[in-house]
Amino acid sequence: MGLANRSLTVAGLAPIVAPSLARSPTLSPILAHHEPESLVAFGLEARSGAERTAERLRSDIARVVAVLPECAPDDPREILCVASDRYHFAVALLAAWQRGHRVALPPNAQPELLRAVADDRSISLVIHDTDEMSGLDLRPLLAEEIRATPAEPLALAPLPALRKLVTVWTSGSTGEHQRHSKTAGQLFAEALTLAEHFGLAVGSDGERARVVATVPSHHIYGLLFSVLVPLVSGGAFSRETPLHAVVVRATLMATHANVLVSVPAHLRALRILDPGQLPALSRVFSSGAPLPPETAKMLRARFDLAVTEVLGSTETGGIAWRVSEPALTTASGGGEVEEGGQAVSERDAAAHWTPLPHVQISAVEGRLLVDSPFLPPDGPRPWPTADRIEFATQEHTRPGSARHQLRHQFRHLGRVDGVVKIGAKRVAIAEIERRLLEIAGVEDAAVAVIEVGGARGHEPVALVVGPGLSPEHLRAELRRWLDPVVIPRRMRLVDALPREPNGKLTRRAILAEIEQPKPRVLELDCRSAPSAEASDPTRAAFEVYVPRDLYSLRGHFRGAPIVPGVVQLELARAQALARWPELGALRWVRRLKFLRPLGPGEHLRLILDRRAPDRVEFSFVCADERVSVGSLSFSATPAPQE
Repeated sequence: MGLANRSLTVAGLAPIVAPSLARSPTLSPILAHHEPESLVAFGLEARSGAERTAERLRSDIARVVAVLPECAPDDPREILCVASDRYHFAVALLAAWQRGHRVALPPNAQPELLRAVADDRSISLVIHDTDEMSGLDLRPLLAEEIRATPAEPLALAPLPALRKLVTVWTSGSTGEHQRHSKTAGQLFAEALTLAEHFGLAVGSDGERARVVATVPSHHIYGLLFSVLVPLVSGGAFSRETPLHAVVVRATLMATHANVLVSVPAHLRALRILDPGQLPALSRVFSSGAPLPPETAKMLRARFDLAVTEVLGSTETGGIAWRVSEPALTTASGGGEVEEGGQAVSERDAAAHWTPLPHVQISAVEGRLLVDSPFLPPDGPRPWPTADRIEFATQEHTRPGSARHQLRHQFRHLGRVDGVVKIGAKRVAIAEIERRLLEIAGVEDAAVAVIEVGGARGHEPVALVVGPGLSPEHLRAELRRWLDPVVIPRRMRLVDALPREPNGKLTRRAILAEIEQPKPRVLELDCRSAPSAEASDPTRAAFEVYVPRDLYSLRGHFRGAPIVPGVVQLELARAQALARWPELGALRWVRRLKFLRPLGPGEHLRLILDRRAPDRVEFSFVCADERVSVGSLSFSATPAPQE
């Protein structure tokens, strides 16, 4: 189903996609099911004055509209919205739309990335509620004391269905964040569909959805489920975005919320709570990654909660859903159910996904194709996704097209490209590699992904060529750009990547290097250096390399490992005795100086100069720079054999 009618506005969507939510064909679906005094936003009880009504929302929108310039028809620039308070976010979004602007939503909230996006020439203004950004600060505009000068509530104009409202980013196979525009028709058709299908509209008893979300509103999943769905269905949302299990519980209890919007990693974290500590919830949603069966089992056993999983992507919108809970037995008590004339296990039946209303799916050679009103109006139909599926129920096979089969329920078998979801965060392998290569001192890098258990599902591992660097430093640099959950926990510094002769690097080679047991390297690598000193009986030179796995580097120091001075001193002593055994035992060390830190992966020279029968001076030199120097005095009698 497409929404390509140029005269269609969002006011006309409900009769098409969600008839039970239809109102006047001239009325915007935003707040169409709210009375003026109906709640739209709430906060923790400890936060004074956190609640906001529909009338207050309209007034606050009017305040922001009054200071926003109208967008010129030929201006392609966007407004960047950075707001941690979900109510502030909603006000900024709706005000910008009323003034004709398209809003850019950042891919994550990392400071460096936000500054980079804000500085892009495609951004005309930043609307925010943080001390870290410049632009239009919402806080003074929306402060409680502003009510002393009330603004007339704004009547929201219906938006053309084909008008582009937001730009969201997602990671593509190239590693760059890919921009995706969403039209009013896409966003509101999906929000209305979700609200009706999952029973989130105002009930006959007057009960309204009160949504708490652990996902930020600038992600498409959070935008839909925690902002737009409540606004089009008479519901309300929490202003905060709690993450820790104890805070999630406190927010749910204090606000009397009945809907939780989350991701598998956050749901798994609820296991630290005692049984029965969560309130009864009408819906728990999860998206971003498959919910591990053990997490679903834990939520049912501890809190009597079933989880509604939603499958989708930034490009396609929502695709399918399923309820992840222990499967019910059949009436006969057996462990199998009938499906398409075949017996399948209850576990398999629970793993099946069902398309959302108005979504049609098909497949070519196992690759999922999607057609729905949530797709870009100018995109291909059906839309080829990066997902592999296997159908569970065959409806029919079109004659003459044996490979192209239409189905109903299906199993999701993973992705076919280089984009993976780690703890519900979507990231491209190429982006992690690119960020590593941008770090000063990194010469080469490669990333692979392995499957792991639990809520993470997958985990990136990395090989890095970076003389003198440490894994801790690399991770700290990555945290400036990437969500912490996607930063490789297993990272090995190597001298060179295990490339093939043609320069190619295989995943197998990366994993083999990662899985190779770490040896306990106790000494610096030292070998004789060919030089003019070889013919001089009083001088000796050696080539020295600092192994990255040198045992003495551990804990010295965390984040910036350096070779302890005693290790350098011991190497100089040992090589002096190997060159001139008659020196005997070391008596004392004089004029010892460590001129600069010596890090892992460095190549240098050790030069020994015998100045007297019982004295040897040493120096470690990197290029033309001295690293350490000293004078060793010996007993000039044979050293004891060890």
